[in-house]
Amino acid sequence: MAFSPDGRLLVLAGGESTSFRSRGYLIVWDLREGKILHREDGRQPYRHVSFTSDNKRIVAASHYEVHVYDVQDWKQTVLVHDRHGIHGVALSQDGKMVAVGGQDWRSPVWKMAQAAQWVSILQTLDELRRGKAIVDDPDDSGESLPMPCMISVYDLVSGKSLRTLRGELLDIGTVTFSPDSRILAAASQANITLWNTETWNIEGSLSPPVAARNAACPVIIEQLSLLDNGSLLAVDWHGGVHLWDSGQGKWLSSVRYINAAVSGDGNRLAMVAWNQKTRTRNLVLRDLPAEAPVATLDLGEERYPYDLTLSPDGTLVAWVETEEGYRPRGKVFVYSMKH
Repeated sequence: MAFSPDGRLLVLAGGESTSFRSRGYLIVWDLREGKILHREDGRQPYRHVSFTSDNKRIVAASHYEVHVYDVQDWKQTVLVHDRHGIHGVALSQDGKMVAVGGQDWRSPVWKMAQAAQWVSILQTLDELRRGKAIVDDPDDSGESLPMPCMISVYDLVSGKSLRTLRGELLDIGTVTFSPDSRILAAASQANITLWNTETWNIEGSLSPPVAARNAACPVIIEQLSLLDNGSLLAVDWHGGVHLWDSGQGKWLSSVRYINAAVSGDGNRLAMVAWNQKTRTRNLVLRDLPAEAPVATLDLGEERYPYDLTLSPDGTLVAWVETEEGYRPRGKVFVYSMKH
């Protein structure tokens, strides 16, 4: 879900994928008029959506494709198709570049891993053919090895490939641009890497933070934001919000959350957290990099917000609400957080 830069439009993109079917949807609302402007159903669920800075295009990514929609006539074009899967998408703030994270299928390590998987599949089929019982290996954790990844950068208008970036990237969780579009960052299980978008040289690399709920688990960063003061804000899948201070060169804090989102300008954080005293869920708004909250909204005990998002300037916040058990209610809530 994403707001347009002018705060007038809100787009919700998602879907479901099961063993029997896969489908996606994209819905655009005009918040001033209170009506749906466009709805489109697709074959694949969308995992990322954002507006360009001029409010004229919507970039939506599924597991295998990146689509660009023209807001005027809703014409759709396919910018990227990657049959190996897309791991992360970022749109530069100036609306000129799209960065797409995916598996580095040219890497020898990737080819060896794929070959090993095929050998395992063929061995299993051969054992089934001979009627041999399949016994689980007690030493097998069931977890796949991290795959080498790369980042491809495209020109949004022409679709031309601008650069392919490689490094110590294993299972990319997210990619992002700085507010001035000068820095591109990618977070993987191995590290967080920063590139200069003018020279495409690596400007820095740092270790990911420790998981908030389980220090033994490898951190998979879901959101990564570059702040104006050079700091980093990382949101992980294990329920932690982490702040990296560039001056001290270390992760300063870790806050527990249920859902979290960062505004496009990197200056505001919204998160849903459980209040142990009142036994309710609170929507907390913070200006970054300050620690103290500037606004708090009590959501009650039985409301389950997810897909939280902030407008680029941080004045609007929206979420989709679910019932207990995380079944969608089909309701989207939008609040103005101006103060």
